[in-house]
Amino acid sequence: MKPQRLIYKGKNYLPIGLVEAGRGCHFVCDFCAVQTVFGHTQTRRPADDIFTELEQLREKPLIFFVDDNITSNMAQAKEFFKELKKLKIRWVSQASINAAHDEEFLHLIKESGCQGVLIGFESLNPDNLKKMNKGFNTMQGGYEKALANLRKHNIRLYITFVFGYDEDTEASFKQTVDFALHHKFYIAAFNHLTPFPGTPLYKRLEQDGRLLFDKWWLDDRYSYNMIPFQPAHMTPERLQRGCVDARAEFYNWSNIWNRSMDSVNRSSALMWWQFYGINAMFRREVRQRDYYPLGDESFSGTLLKVRERGEPINW
Repeated sequence: MKPQRLIYKGKNYLPIGLVEAGRGCHFVCDFCAVQTVFGHTQTRRPADDIFTELEQLREKPLIFFVDDNITSNMAQAKEFFKELKKLKIRWVSQASINAAHDEEFLHLIKESGCQGVLIGFESLNPDNLKKMNKGFNTMQGGYEKALANLRKHNIRLYITFVFGYDEDTEASFKQTVDFALHHKFYIAAFNHLTPFPGTPLYKRLEQDGRLLFDKWWLDDRYSYNMIPFQPAHMTPERLQRGCVDARAEFYNWSNIWNRSMDSVNRSSALMWWQFYGINAMFRREVRQRDYYPLGDESFSGTLLKVRERGEPINW
């Protein structure tokens, strides 16, 4: 079925082509709803279907592969990028850090037009990473080695961090922001932990009596950026404020300017120009969405139940 992109017409969306090459991820991260829904598997579309869709988006200056993890099946991904380079497009996507240690893969994505990747670092604390089932983040030389490899290929980085795991303290915020500024990431996210229903994280917090709402996603008292659980070493309010302050520091004008001068961030005229607009947008949103309601408050229809492995999730 051909995607109906006419629904975007006249709605002032960014001029980016959105394409899904694969769905799901083989990792079993503790907090991630993707592995809960798809059972830590990945399904990839036939390459010919993807290439046909990409041909229809030639006018777009940038393609965003919206895959949960475009590197999940590394062997298939490599074959895909060998063919993709023939189209001579520019693209970005989401990846896992293991890809940063595969020299052949990095060469292929750069040759195929990769401008940047989103990678979930999540935490600088090894004990937190173990609790997340993301101990693999520290393998093969860890972050420093991975970042050096990505820099060598001029891959721009959108790095995400999450705060609220049990080893996080007041000091975690500054330590993480300092790390992100030192490495001059193109953009970065500093988010609070959210226990999504069905995840191992949610079940553990529920068993420990640390959830602050009964089904927070349906509770009228809950709104965007609120913390729906009790952190181990700070109040929910301090966790919420720490994330906002981290974003404000990373996206202040001085730090935006300093990061823009990084050799990787300015290695492409297009991506350097986009850098300022993207970072200005993130700067505007530092506090903009605090306490937004979840969804449309005027909605009066019936919510569909999502099925997990053939069984309805109890909403």
